[in-house]
Amino acid sequence: GVDAMQGKIGVVVRPIAELEPGQVKVGGETWTARSFYDGESIPEGARIEVVRVEGVTALVIAAPSPHLNDETKEA
Repeated sequence: GVDAMQGKIGVVVRPIAELEPGQVKVGGETWTARSFYDGESIPEGARIEVVRVEGVTALVIAAPSPHLNDETKEA
């Protein structure tokens, strides 16, 4: 179900613009997506994490790269 989407990692297949939804692919399914943070755009090809689903729209954040090591600090 929709609740199972929370925390899933996917990839942006149509860029998410500041004021315009894009599309993400999560677990083989394509979802309409908006950034969870107002005014944040996420480029095509970026990894995302699903924060919440509202209706048929996934609210997502940019996901950290799996290649970052744990010592990397966020600025």
